[in-house]
Amino acid sequence: AEAYDLSGVEGVWLRAFDDFAIQADEDWYRVVVEPGALNLVVEARFDGAAGAIEIEAYDASGAFVAESNGEAGVARLELINPDDGLYFVAVMGGNAGTVYD
Repeated sequence: AEAYDLSGVEGVWLRAFDDFAIQADEDWYRVVVEPGALNLVVEARFDGAAGAIEIEAYDASGAFVAESNGEAGVARLELINPDDGLYFVAVMGGNAGTVYD
C-alpha cells in the first residue's frame, strides 16, 4: 500500500489541504517524528452512524506500536515521548465509505 505523506502538516485537518478522506479500504499515512517531540497524536472525526473507524500506528520497521481508543465519532491515538523517525498510520474500519477528517 502507498502511504500519503503528512510530514510538514502537523496540527492540520485533512480537509484543509486535501479534502475529507473516505474509509472504503485501509488508508495509510506516513509521518516523521522529529527528535525531541513530546508526543504523536492522530485523531479522526467521523459520523459514528456511518461506521466505526480505528487508527493503528507502526514504526519504520513495520512493528505495531499503538492503536486508537475513542468514542463514537472520534478515534484518537497518542504516543507519549515517541522515538524520533518514520511512522506509518493506518485508518481502517468496516470499509463502508465513512467520511473522516
